Amino acid sequence: MRYYKIMFLTGMFSFLLATFLYSAENIAPGATITGQFNNLKVISDIKTEGNEAFSAESEEIGSKNIKIDFDLQSLFYIKEIKIYWANEGIAKNFSLWLSKSKVENDVISGLDGTKGKKEKNTLVQTIELHSRYSRYISLVFPSDTILNKGKHIKIKEIEIIKEENPKLALNDINYSISDREISIRFKTDIDAKSQIFYGEDTFDGKLEAPLRFIMPRTLHSGVLYGLKPDTKYRFQVEVSSTDIVKSEKSEFIYVKTQKNNLAFGKPVIGTFTHLPEDKFVSKTIPAIERLTDGGMDYFTSLALSGSVAKKDQFIAMDLTKTCNISEVILYWWALSYSKSFNILVSLDNKNWEAIGTGLNAGDGIFTTTGAPMYVYSHKFPPKGARYIKVQVPQNSPYYDKQDNCDFVSLFEIKVF
Repeated sequence: MRYYKIMFLTGMFSFLLATFLYSAENIAPGATITGQFNNLKVISDIKTEGNEAFSAESEEIGSKNIKIDFDLQSLFYIKEIKIYWANEGIAKNFSLWLSKSKVENDVISGLDGTKGKKEKNTLVQTIELHSRYSRYISLVFPSDTILNKGKHIKIKEIEIIKEENPKLALNDINYSISDREISIRFKTDIDAKSQIFYGEDTFDGKLEAPLRFIMPRTLHSGVLYGLKPDTKYRFQVEVSSTDIVKSEKSEFIYVKTQKNNLAFGKPVIGTFTHLPEDKFVSKTIPAIERLTDGGMDYFTSLALSGSVAKKDQFIAMDLTKTCNISEVILYWWALSYSKSFNILVSLDNKNWEAIGTGLNAGDGIFTTTGAPMYVYSHKFPPKGARYIKVQVPQNSPYYDKQDNCDFVSLFEIKVF
């Protein structure tokens, strides 16, 4: 009997120790909370244990946005947020805002409380945040928020779970190569700063000054410009966070740039004939000719289309001779781009064949190493062609940061 007693006590100690070591820390009770709710303090009061009688209730939905704001008093890596909903007043469309300094917000939209899971007769919604580094957290319920019942949002409790052992976990390094640049995309498990070291792959080749990204993020991307065609290069990615997380480096990745861009300097016509800042840019070179000059500068290299609402917008290029091609790369301005464009090729400028339809520039690699842009690479089996056309159909979907604008914008077109 004594043997079993010792085993039981030892097992209980191990269970309690494991619970102590691995229990998730809820940091909501130490936060300052404000918002358009009565009885708001119960939201972070763990003593209520999700009791229905201790719910916080919002003002009536309909006249204005309603918020719950948390100030955690310090920066934390956040693993997840749990919302314990009352039986009624469950919001079906709301957003979560996270910020380190109230200057920039990371927004997670389209959240639906009714999709939570039942735990002890309470609907619990878990929002995974993957170690977002934040101090300020807001739940934002728009004036048109839909509720499962009633006219008031009702929440029993909100837990903000701290990530105990955040790790950078640099992974998923992807890249695409053209003649004079390399577009690189990679991920980290938590918000991190990043930089890319690169240089020619020669015995005595020196690494260039690193390409740095100072805004912490989990999705990273950048473009190495000004490279030589048909040349071997190597690059290395390094990510770093706060002092509590060490930096990580990738192995060197060895690549070779493509041969010369076939579109460089070639004649081009179409409806992309407007400059972004007519007052400050010389009109000596027509806007559309800047699409094949190799430039990426906002003022001198960007060409704007006409109205997408009024008619098809297009660019047509003559390679001057039939070439065997397998890739077209488009550099779209990130503040004004097509969400459904087509790429066509032709031998005679009369009979056209579509090699890509309904393409969304937003699916390309986003980069802010210069002007913000999406680098969209469309690859296809090798095909003989002399003429290349990019078509944006009338009334097709597009993104424009300014609501009163209906054009799309390109920096450059490259053909390989």
